[in-house]
Amino acid sequence: MVYLSKFRPTDVRPELLVDRDDAAEWLEHSISAYLADRDPEQGQGFCVLGSKGVGKSILTRAVLQKLKEVHAATTLFVEVDCRGALRQRKVLKQVVEQVHAELYKMNRYGSPGASRELLASAAVLKTLASFDQVERKTVHEHLTEFKAAAGADGKLLDFIASEFQISLRRRKQEAIEGKVLLDDDNIREALLLLLRDIRLAHEDLDIIVYLDNIDELDHDAYWSDEGRERVRAQTLGLMQLWRAPVGLVLNMRTYYSSILLREVSKRFELLPLDDATLEQILARRLHSEQRAVQEALGNDLWNARRSELAGMASTPLSFLMWFEYLAERIKEPEERSMAEVLMGFARTHAATVSQDVLRRIAGIFEGVEAAVPRERLLAACGGNEALLSQAIRSQIVLPLDFWQPNEFTLDPELHFLLARTPDES
Repeated sequence: MVYLSKFRPTDVRPELLVDRDDAAEWLEHSISAYLADRDPEQGQGFCVLGSKGVGKSILTRAVLQKLKEVHAATTLFVEVDCRGALRQRKVLKQVVEQVHAELYKMNRYGSPGASRELLASAAVLKTLASFDQVERKTVHEHLTEFKAAAGADGKLLDFIASEFQISLRRRKQEAIEGKVLLDDDNIREALLLLLRDIRLAHEDLDIIVYLDNIDELDHDAYWSDEGRERVRAQTLGLMQLWRAPVGLVLNMRTYYSSILLREVSKRFELLPLDDATLEQILARRLHSEQRAVQEALGNDLWNARRSELAGMASTPLSFLMWFEYLAERIKEPEERSMAEVLMGFARTHAATVSQDVLRRIAGIFEGVEAAVPRERLLAACGGNEALLSQAIRSQIVLPLDFWQPNEFTLDPELHFLLARTPDES
């Protein structure tokens, strides 16, 4: 066994990217073309698609880092991970917070687009985005503070005053009573106006908003019709950000993609990598480990294990996770088949479903790209709806189409279960 001190299968630092040259070139050139268009009214959507763990995040982050090196002085780059956000509001709030932070940095260092008016606008919206319900007089206080700080009227200010029926020209003796609801729709519309005001006020300042893992805003939602409709509305709401106008960059699993607006016309799907490239990815991630660790993992036995794992894996993430498990948990020599060894991995990463059920579920799939109907999955679970529910909620199986979950594929992290011994072949 070898302890890996630096190795992280989920690490998406751009410097760890291997290959993907075609996809990186497409995304970089597409976004660069948008940034070269000086029309402050023009928005554009881009989407990198692919299966779970195929490398969407690391690719996109690598491209955006490269673009920052060229455009940082004239572009606001906003990045939000939607995983686990559960609702549109949390994502919108993080976008507002990052816009305010970027404007503050520009204001501090005297960069273009950092006017006090825009900074004050972002500050008041950041405050309001923290509330679901707020006293009307509190909103008025923030608006008057904004006006004093900004020294000018603006579309955002007018929208908020109109939306909540608050006049900034009221007489002092007039009371402001009641509460107002701050729902996703009015916060999103206010954000669109803020972003538009930034673009119109400074035509040399662009905005790129990157939403990673938008398909995991609330992944369990596909379990029910009501849940799917809720998350559909929230996802469509977030995709409206392209109207701001901004360059909106999305990462999305392929099974989620039928929701994409036609305005998000720039799309690229990442396909599986070959065995040799997977091994290059592993080698780069092991490069920072101590020499003793690298030497221990560089003998013939471990070279053979790498090759065998790469042959079973369909995504970089599954390959790296399996390797980490083997390195830290398995003593040598090991006489069991690799599929049997990795059942220990499944015991940890799919703990809510028994190994017997896992084997039965895997047994109905003919290959890594095969899909099976829900009825066959239910039969593999012995007709037990509770077991099937566990398998779906644990992402042991994934929907072929998130929005019509009638067929399912096996999670790539469990593709080792598809390996057949000579007797089974």
